[in-house]
Amino acid sequence: MTLNTKNLTVEQDGKKILQDRPPGKYLIAGGFGGLCTTLFGHPLDTIKVRMQSKPNEYRNTWDAIFKIISREGPSGLYKGMMAPLVGIVPIFGISFFSFSLGKQLVAKPNQRNEDLAASQLFLAGTFSGLTTIPLSVPGERIKCLLQMQTGRKEAFTGFIDCAIKLFHGGGIKNLYVGTCATILRDLPASGVYFSVYDIIMRLFTYHFKETVMWHSIFAGGFAGMINWVVAMPADVLKSRLQISSIDRYPRGMRSLLPEILREEGPWVLYRGVMPIMIRAIPANATCFFGIEIAMKILDAHFPSL
Repeated sequence: MTLNTKNLTVEQDGKKILQDRPPGKYLIAGGFGGLCTTLFGHPLDTIKVRMQSKPNEYRNTWDAIFKIISREGPSGLYKGMMAPLVGIVPIFGISFFSFSLGKQLVAKPNQRNEDLAASQLFLAGTFSGLTTIPLSVPGERIKCLLQMQTGRKEAFTGFIDCAIKLFHGGGIKNLYVGTCATILRDLPASGVYFSVYDIIMRLFTYHFKETVMWHSIFAGGFAGMINWVVAMPADVLKSRLQISSIDRYPRGMRSLLPEILREEGPWVLYRGVMPIMIRAIPANATCFFGIEIAMKILDAHFPSL
């Protein structure tokens, strides 16, 4: 078995096998990938949140796009983007770092990365989702509130103003509205997301002489779609909770879920799925494309990192 330090692959029985990189590289590359995702995918995320939160106002994705642009201009699609831009670098960095660390935690003694079972990859991904909760919940709360602002009289002038007003209006608890829904969304969805991506990349590695960029792009896009199939119901609940006042749903999901099922039916839990599916392929492909680019730079210039 020989190691190629340039692309960090292992050659065995005539085939190149992916070898995992140190967690520190995932921290940096994951942050860059998250930045790429936000810049590319935020408009469709805004449409998703609007459709989830105001189901009677928008008939479908195209109707939402037309109404937002006609009423607020193209900039309306980018409302609330500063919050994820500020938070997404550490969140994605921690996420990919934690996945790499999680694979080490679930691995048996002397078990190589390419030998991890799907269940082990899922557990590592779940661990990754758990580690980002402290940062992602307040960031999502602020983002959703800013995305819902329409008209001339806006309650918040930006993400800092929003954070300050939320804190003054209810303390730390007000920033963490929707925590349980976020946990319900991120733990299983992250497990699926990372395990699907890793398994697809492993298949490409075994069936092709070498992995190329389109492999990562395809795997990232497909993993993103499966991620949202799992995450969507909890994400709808999270969005509804996070655009509400702190006392609107005193029991959180237990207050909200019966209400929306009674008034809007079970399909409301997949409201906004179309724009997020449209977003999933290019946004997640862009994320992993950015990560691969960052990894190549880090491998070339900082091999010992």
